[in-house]
Amino acid sequence: MPSDPQPRDRWCDAAVLATAVGLLALAAAFHVDRDAAGREQVRAGGRSLPPLCVFRLVTDVPCPTCGVTRSVVACVHGDLDEACAHHAFGLVVVFFALFQIPYRIALLAFAGARRWEFPAAWRDRLMWSAGTALVVTSVVKYCR
Repeated sequence: MPSDPQPRDRWCDAAVLATAVGLLALAAAFHVDRDAAGREQVRAGGRSLPPLCVFRLVTDVPCPTCGVTRSVVACVHGDLDEACAHHAFGLVVVFFALFQIPYRIALLAFAGARRWEFPAAWRDRLMWSAGTALVVTSVVKYCR
C-alpha cells in the first residue's frame, strides 16, 4: 500500500545509501592474502583486520557467517570463484548493496512521490528465506 514519505523515511533512505556505498568502498580498499602460517587475512594498508567472529575465537568452530567478509572483498574485486569459495552468501550481500544504491537515490530524488511499501507477509518470507539460505550455504560449505 502506498504512503506519503515521512522525514524518517528520508533519513532511513540516506542511511541505507551511505551504508551500501561505505560497505562497497571498504571492501574495495581491503584485500585477502595469507600470512606466514597460511591463514587468510583481510588486509588494508599493510594492516590486517582483527578476527571479527567472537564465536570462532571462543569455540574454534566456524559460525554460519564465517567467510562472508572475505567473500564480499573478493567479489568486489571481481574474483567470483574466490568469493564463492569463501562463502556464497557474500555474493548476495554485494548484490543487495549494489541494488540499494540506485534504489535509494531514486527514493531520495523523488521524495514527493508516493512510496510503495513491501507487504509484511512478503518481508517475513524474504527474511526467513535469506536466513535459510545462509544456514544451507554454511552447512554445504563445511560438510564438504
